[in-house]
Amino acid sequence: MLSEADLELVEALQIAPRASWVQLGEVLDRSPASLARRWQRLESTGRAWTALVPSARALEEMALTHVQVRCRPGQVQRVARDLAEDQQVLTVHSITGDYDVLLLLRTDGAASLERYLGERIGSLPGVVRQRALPVLRPVRHGSTWRLGTLDPQQRRRLREAAPPPPAPGARPAPFDERVVAALTVDGRVTATELQERLRDEGDGARSSLSTVRRDLARVLRSPAVTVRCEVSAPEAGWPMAGVLWCRLPAARLSELAAGAWDDGTEFGAGLPEARSCTVVAGSVNLHLTVWLRGMSHLQAIEHRLAALEPALEVVDRSVVLSSLKRMGALLEDGRRVRAVPTALLGGGSW
Repeated sequence: MLSEADLELVEALQIAPRASWVQLGEVLDRSPASLARRWQRLESTGRAWTALVPSARALEEMALTHVQVRCRPGQVQRVARDLAEDQQVLTVHSITGDYDVLLLLRTDGAASLERYLGERIGSLPGVVRQRALPVLRPVRHGSTWRLGTLDPQQRRRLREAAPPPPAPGARPAPFDERVVAALTVDGRVTATELQERLRDEGDGARSSLSTVRRDLARVLRSPAVTVRCEVSAPEAGWPMAGVLWCRLPAARLSELAAGAWDDGTEFGAGLPEARSCTVVAGSVNLHLTVWLRGMSHLQAIEHRLAALEPALEVVDRSVVLSSLKRMGALLEDGRRVRAVPTALLGGGSW
């Protein structure tokens, strides 16, 4: 389990993932050197990490789909691990219920989604059935979720230390894929560290520090991506997760998608366990993923949901048995073991 000091550092990096150790030390009242050592220990053991991921704005523009997969007996882990290696697959869970695997898939649109479902998932010998629920709009996503260990003043100071978001009308600049690859593994990589890696790879022509610094800044300024700090859920005191498929009247669903679940609202503050929420197309119209302290926690969340939103009907629910991938990070027992390059700007070959 992570210590209180570990959790404080992780939440600080959730708010300002590329803040300097000096800035973090001033807020957390700890020496920069001790924070750097603590982070190195957390990162090297896969208990916490930073990575470049699609931004909230990019997620709203992406063609995302939740895909439920039913597998033959004994084939669940094989199917899940096979699909987890695909760049288009952002997240993979093994779940209870009528389906065995739940994916969050990113494609270029309806045609590439159809090909991926038919030619990729449909061709796997362990797959019996699949069900796709296209995401109409993300309402809440993991980049905004916080551990809740810091006080309001610390959070405010960290928000001030974070760089301002890109202007609303800004368009993504061309990416240097080498920089993207490095940030996918380590969202805090510095220009000096990146320069050393490029030289080790034999790229001397474009490894001057000024060039690397410009390339790094260009990626980090892009409205299409953001750096996100993640944590091993079991190590942070969340050993389980649940998935809720809900139905909400259209008028109330529109209000929810328009900001009724912002952090300052009663609904947002009343469900801090919610890691993600999406409006979907299907027999249900709302998807929720929640982190849990234990099995009974899921029922408590449903009771709270009923009080917060009486019109909401929970149609189906599942318990996450294991998370194999989270936003490009391959996991074992909740810890990151490896990063799969994510198709940040394109859906890939499908």
